[in-house]
Amino acid sequence: MKKYLITFFICLGLLTGCPTTGGYKGTLEGEGDKSPYGLQAHQILIEANRLADLVRDKELTRVQAAQSLDRYRIELVGHNAVDDALFATYLRIAVDRQNNKIDGPTSQKRMKKELEGWQTRWKTLKKKPENPAFANFLMQVFELPPLAKDKN
Repeated sequence: MKKYLITFFICLGLLTGCPTTGGYKGTLEGEGDKSPYGLQAHQILIEANRLADLVRDKELTRVQAAQSLDRYRIELVGHNAVDDALFATYLRIAVDRQNNKIDGPTSQKRMKKELEGWQTRWKTLKKKPENPAFANFLMQVFELPPLAKDKN
């Protein structure tokens, strides 16, 4: 039986505490190597789902899960300006959500707006990172096109 993804929304409470109907609904098995988002983005997605289970089981808070996911993505692909900026937004949203300053739909709107901004900036960005894996993980979850390196 295929295991369906629990979207990262559970993990962060971009994240209301229960599965959402939006977001990525692919399978875990064998998809990463064929994904237009890239293998590392897929690996981050798998880790986000593992962390989501821990949040659901109250073994981690949303912020702890976000911080753990950040450590994982840095180990996997290192730092780059795009991923670092998106993670900063991701963490701010997780903190606001955990502190009940915003609700789930508001957190999702904020994250999606930030991602759409990066979609626009990407087109003219002079120094594009080789592998914006965290950005592409989020693009995948929000069903947005991946950020791709120019083929020059």
